[in-house]
Order: sequence, then structure tokens, then C-alpha cells
Amino acid sequence: LLDSIEQLRTITDQLLAKGGNLLSPNKQKMLIGVGQVWSDRMEAMAAARIESDAIMKRFTSTIIRRDRTQAQWTKALKEAEAPWDKFHAKDGVFLNQQNALTKKAFGSKIPGPPQVVDRLTVTNVAHIFGSNAGDVRNNLLFAETRTMMGKTKFNNHVYAQAENVAKASGTTPEAIGFSRDAVDDLYDRMLVSMGSDPKTASVFEPAMKQFEMFKSEADVLLRTAAVDPKEYAGVQAIIERTARNLEQLPQFAKKSRAKGMGAKNAQIDAAKVTWDETRQTAGTNAAKEYLNTFTDYTDQNMMDSFMKSIFPFWTYESQRYPFLAHLSMARPGTAANLGRWMDYTDGGYVNLFGMPIDLNPFRGSVWMGGFRRFLMKDYPEFFDAPGFSGIAEMFDAVSRGGFYPNIVVTGALSLWGSKEKGSQLYELLTPPFATLLNMYYVLDSESTVSKFLQESIFNDRFKDYQIRQALIGAGYEGDVIMAKRSEGFELTEVEQAAISAANRKVAITSVPSIQFGVFRYHEPDRNAAYEMALTMQSHFTGVDVDELRMMNATSDVTGSSASDRFPLSIGDQKLLREAEIVAKWNRNITAPLMPSTWSRQDDRVTLYYNEMKNISETAKSVGFEDYTDEQGNIISWDWLDAEFKAGRISGA
Repeated sequence: LLDSIEQLRTITDQLLAKGGNLLSPNKQKMLIGVGQVWSDRMEAMAAARIESDAIMKRFTSTIIRRDRTQAQWTKALKEAEAPWDKFHAKDGVFLNQQNALTKKAFGSKIPGPPQVVDRLTVTNVAHIFGSNAGDVRNNLLFAETRTMMGKTKFNNHVYAQAENVAKASGTTPEAIGFSRDAVDDLYDRMLVSMGSDPKTASVFEPAMKQFEMFKSEADVLLRTAAVDPKEYAGVQAIIERTARNLEQLPQFAKKSRAKGMGAKNAQIDAAKVTWDETRQTAGTNAAKEYLNTFTDYTDQNMMDSFMKSIFPFWTYESQRYPFLAHLSMARPGTAANLGRWMDYTDGGYVNLFGMPIDLNPFRGSVWMGGFRRFLMKDYPEFFDAPGFSGIAEMFDAVSRGGFYPNIVVTGALSLWGSKEKGSQLYELLTPPFATLLNMYYVLDSESTVSKFLQESIFNDRFKDYQIRQALIGAGYEGDVIMAKRSEGFELTEVEQAAISAANRKVAITSVPSIQFGVFRYHEPDRNAAYEMALTMQSHFTGVDVDELRMMNATSDVTGSSASDRFPLSIGDQKLLREAEIVAKWNRNITAPLMPSTWSRQDDRVTLYYNEMKNISETAKSVGFEDYTDEQGNIISWDWLDAEFKAGRISGA
């Protein structure tokens, strides 16, 4: 850039020397002054860019990527912004000189100070520039890049012109109402009126500094009526000759002239003829690429409008599969690698450092978590109330493909869809409210209010399923404890403390799960039980563990699992159930997710067999007071066994 500026100075001096008779000496001098100010400004800008780049290169070369912390990045970026801060401090001086020389060169009069009442307005700014309020607003937008002029640049431009106006009247910008703070305040109000956030409008300002040219000066040339037509033609001739001379420089040379300077004019003319055709082809290809890559919300038909009334995100959801088909054909490795990821992970999930939380980076994306819902077993729907079960089954089927119904459907199901388990209000909470509720459970999961909210107001079948997992993972009989709570039985202090601890544990993992949508609560111990069961099943059947795992993973598609294809004998099933870790997790964990009628029946059956087990254990070790011998000893199985071994009773 610095070399180009210096060469541009030389060429301009040569052109003025050859064609300067078209301009008066005074205007030649002023025009050279404008160019000098512009080149000084470009040099300062280039220096800021070089210094900023050097700072970032020094940072990236001294600290390797994996060792860079957020604090180090923040410090480096702040240091890299310092050269630009210095440039902004000098930019106002450059603009002041440039504006003054331009107006003087082309005979533009400097207007008088405007009447600023209360606070600065767009009309006041338009007055000092000799334009209108609409032009001021339009100049904030860069149509070519769809970005906005930053606050610093706007402030420098306006303040520089205000200095010229104030200087002509013998005063200061602050005295006529154009202080730095007043200009900043006007900028914020203008952006708010245009529907933009002032905090983000300056994001691209350093990058835009690289593309600044003579736009404002050329605009003055075009709009200034005081320019003589002959002088205007002379300027145009100088610009044309300057362009031709620039084309002789290596950095501006066209491809057609790379081998010879000026020897292939015919090829240049041919290239100009095909330019429009090339531009049109590029625009067509860009439009096709846009439609293939992004969701098209403009070309809607009657079917789309109808489906959006049921599925709010129908437009995105319906265009997902054509996009994925195009992507998979264009880049087959993408789909192949996704398949490998699903094969080598737990259905797309990987455990995080042995904690009870798994990560699936594809959840919430166009890949729908690896399309794992297509491979999951299709359990009967929880909502089984008359008139709702069929609707629930239908929407559950389409939601597997990523089509989710609106609040009317989900609200009706959550409020009235359960026949035995009541409403499921938690499912209707938006992420902010669900996050706050879980944070409250983390802080207080034992109070009466907390229990009332969870058990009576914000019921949630999925959270009950997670709490069962947490209880079993902690060594408790999670199915029994949760069945007692569901059926209204009084819990012991130990059981209540266990539920509170499990609720807090689940709530902690629910916060990132709700906020990021890529996590789930999952006890690592449960996977170990599943792997142990597969290992024992492989030992009993002689089938490889990986093959058994694949049979189970695809059972919803094939219709048969590993147990269906290779059933175990009664003895082998007993050995499998009695394995310690398998027995720990061989409980009715998924009961809360079953149809509400089934779920309640399962809870009652669980409580019945638990009570039978308690009675059996009591009869074995302690006995019951209603059953005593003649001496009043309570009869138990252990007592009978001891008496039999001592010979005091016989089996006769």
C-alpha cells in the first residue's frame, strides 16, 4: 500500500505537469493538497494496520494454539486495537484538512453555523454538509458490504466539518452544539430509528478502513454546480490518464497484459465484451448456491402456509432434507463420517470425564443429533387420555423427522393428555423459566415449596425418569422410592433425603442441557451394566459383542433385538439377572415414560413386589408377633432352622 501511494504521487505529478493547463494554477495547487492529505491519511492507516498485524503475529508465534487462554487473547486483541486508537485520534485532523481543501478547490461555500435547539439533530448535520437529512442517513449504510459506518468514523467526519464551519465563524464546534458527545448521541439515535443496535454497528470498522477511497470527494465533484464544465472535463481526462498509467504497474496489471505491456489490446477488448456475461453467470451461480445452502423464506405456497399453522418451523424443517441430500452427494465424506460417529459412540453421545452428563454435538443442528430418533425404539405414548392417544402417536411419529407441533397441540397434550398422571406443565416452560426453576432446585430441593412445585405444579415425566437414574446410580432402589412418591405413600427420612439429592443432581445437569441443547443426564454406571450384559450374552450364545450391539441398535428398524434372535435359557437368564451391576440397573427405570395408565400399574406392581419382599425378609429374620410357640418365642424361618439343627423339632 505504501509503495502504491508513492507511485500514485509520482504519476499524478507527471500527469499534472503534462495536462495541468486544463486547470488554473491555484486549483492545481489545491488539488495536489487534497491528494497529499489523502496520501498522508492512507500512510497513517497503513502504519496502523502494519503495527496491529505485527502485534497479532507476535502473539500467535510465541504462544502455541493449545496454550492460548481467553485472557491472553483478550489482552492481545486489546493491544492490537491500540494502533487504530492512535489513528482515530489523528483521523479528525486529516478529514478537517481534506474537507477544507476540497471545498476551496471547487468553489463550495462553507455554510454558517446551524441553530441547535436542545440537542443535535440530523437536520443540523445536513446543514453543515450542504445536503439533506435523507442523504445523511443514507451515508451511514455501505450497500456494497451491507455494513454501517462506525461511530468513530461518523464522529470524525461530522466533527471535522463542524470545525471548518465553526472556524469560518470564529468559534468552536462545541460552541455551535457539535461536541464529540453530542455527535455520538446523534449517531446512537439515528441507528435506533433505523432498527439497529448502536453497540454492534462498529464491529467491521477496522476492516472497512482498508477499502476507503475518494468516494466523498468524487461525490462533491458530481454535485457541485460551481465546477466549470471545461475544468470538470480536464479532471476527468487526468483521472483517465492516471488509470491508464496505473495499469502499467505490476500490482495493477491485468492478466491479459502479464506477458507484454500494451501488446494485447485485442484480448483486453474481448475481455471487456465478456465481462457482463461473466458477471451475470456469477450472479446466477451465487443465487443457486444461496438457495442450496440457506433456508428460503420467500417462495412460499399454500401448502407451506397451511403446514406452518401446525408446525411453526415448517419452512426450515421441510427444507432440511433436500439440503442434506445435496450436501451428501456433493461431499459424501460428510455423511460417511456422521455414520462412523454414530457407530463409535453411544448413539451420538460421549461421556464427559466420567460425570453423569453426555455430549452430542450434533443435537439442535441440521443433523438432528445424528438422526438417532429414527433408530430409537418406538415406545407407546405417555398421553393416553380418550381422544388424545391417537393424536399423540401421530405427532410423535412426525417429530422423529424433526417436525414439532405448535403450542396449541403441545399445550393440549400436556394439560389434558394424561389419563392417570395429571398435567405435565414443565413441558410448556420456555428455556429461561425452565433454567430458573432448575437453578432453584439446585439451591433448595428439600423445602416444602420445592417439593410442591415439582410434585404438584410442574410435573415432568422425563425428570422423574432422570431422578430414577440418579437414585439407582447412588445405590438406592429408585423405582420403589419414586413409585411410593407417585402413589402418595409416606417416605422415610432417608428416602426423602435421597430424592432431594437426586433432584439437585439432575437439576445441575439440566441447566446446561436446556441452555445449550447438546447435553443429557446419563449415569456412566448404566453403560457399564449394559456392556456387562452384552458380554455375558455373548458368552452364553457365542455371538460377537459388536454384532449383538448392532442388533440392539437397529432393532426398531429390523423388528428384532439380539434377545429375539438368540434367546437365552431360563438358567442363563437367571445368571444374567443376578450379576451385581446388571441387577442394580435391572429395574423399571422407563416406567414414567410409558402410557400413564401403564405407568401407574407398573408403580403399583413395583410396590406390591417390594412389600412382598419386605414381608419375606421379616418372616425370615424376625418373624411376626402373631406367630409364636408355646413358650412365646416369635417364629421365623431362621428360628425354625436353628431349632431343627438343634434337634428340638423334626420335619415329621
